[in-house]
Amino acid sequence: MPYKDLYEYCQTLTPKISRNTIKNKALELSGVPSVRIVKTGLDTTICRGFYLSAKNNNHRLVQQLGSHVIVLARDGLNYCWERFVVVKELMHLFDDPISATDTGERA
Repeated sequence: MPYKDLYEYCQTLTPKISRNTIKNKALELSGVPSVRIVKTGLDTTICRGFYLSAKNNNHRLVQQLGSHVIVLARDGLNYCWERFVVVKELMHLFDDPISATDTGERA
């Protein structure tokens, strides 16, 4: 189970763990070739960030970047919040197609 493997890997590291270290290991374990992180205007009282699968080829960002995308709020997130949102959204790399909430109806 890849998430369990990521958890066990992180237990071998010392604080503070770089989000790039977690990202690289998540990519390795999930078999996903890449994930891009972009910032855009979001209302942080509603949403601090979200994940777009590379299979979501109807979304403009996926079309432009050609990969999985993590979108972060441009303003309103301090370093700790930004790190939390990135790592939280990285966990979607481990979603199987059945559990993915890829439409508003499935959310």
